[in-house]
Amino acid sequence: MRHPLDGHRHKIELREIRIPEHLVAVHEGRADLFEVSFRTHLAFRNAVHRFAIYFKREFGYDFIQYDPQEFDVHSKDVAYLWMDQSNSYPKGLPIGAVSFRWREWTNHEPTFALQWIWLHPYERCKGHVRAAWPFFQKQHGDFVVEPPLSPAMKAFLKKVDPDKLKPYEMETSGHD
Repeated sequence: MRHPLDGHRHKIELREIRIPEHLVAVHEGRADLFEVSFRTHLAFRNAVHRFAIYFKREFGYDFIQYDPQEFDVHSKDVAYLWMDQSNSYPKGLPIGAVSFRWREWTNHEPTFALQWIWLHPYERCKGHVRAAWPFFQKQHGDFVVEPPLSPAMKAFLKKVDPDKLKPYEMETSGHD
């Protein structure tokens, strides 16, 4: 069976997603997660976009689930970049991203929804998501994890947060 990334292995190189050194220096000393909103410098938004492209390719989706040019001053939507803290890569190199969107439902209280997570294949299964999960819960409350879920995400949720595996029964009201 062909791996979904076989045709794109040459394009999944972390060095493509370099954040300018002077911007990284401003954020040194922070945890490995860097918050990205519409107000964040375009270099960081472009990095999230690159990971959204990788996510689309790996899972065969029809569209990219993040637009770095999306600008809404009232938006609560936020993404996070995982920044390498291991010194395995050049300074300031993002290794993955996650995206949360604010959703207004017709049959449920408004809440955040985790849309997607993508980590470089070399960085998977190293505890990045597990370590960040309490932070995500604190920042975004009782968020929904939007399907479809990969087998890896299902296994993760089964261990860490089984309630998130409940069926996706809410309907959006059309204005995210």
